[in-house]
Amino acid sequence: MMKELLTEKLRPKKLEHLILPERIRKSLVNGVSQHLLFYGSPGTGKTSAAKIIALGHATKYINVSDESSVEVIRTKINDFCSTASVMDGFENGRSKTKVVILDEIEGGSDQFMKALRGVMEKFTNTRFIATTNHLTKLSDPILSRFDILSVIKDEIKPDLVEERKSCLLNISLCHWKL
Repeated sequence: MMKELLTEKLRPKKLEHLILPERIRKSLVNGVSQHLLFYGSPGTGKTSAAKIIALGHATKYINVSDESSVEVIRTKINDFCSTASVMDGFENGRSKTKVVILDEIEGGSDQFMKALRGVMEKFTNTRFIATTNHLTKLSDPILSRFDILSVIKDEIKPDLVEERKSCLLNISLCHWKL
């Protein structure tokens, strides 16, 4: 039996549980309306934010540091974007927007990035959410396709951090029944 990592169990599941600068929180309230790129230091909530705003959409998660070849674009991402599914659902008589999360996008090869640009232009019913620790490792043609949201720890109010820590402690105490 495979056990889930504690970090995954305690990962925030709702937008209000994330410790994020207020300007980013406000921009995420309406969900996924465009391609988004979260940039910031490790541990600032970029991946958690991407997963939370993708909730309710058919989603494909790719850790680009682990899967960085152009074959990932040709097979996994292209197939996901081009395939209609009953699970996708409909909104206002139209197919619901799909979401591809590209975690640690800076790990992609040059061929990966070139193929990604083509896929992003081809599939207008799919939104891409990417995360990176190193914005400078991404080319201008890739950056131009995303709305860039910088997650800076210094912008987070200390009282908000304490409130979220307290919330996480309560969740973990309930989980472990301590």
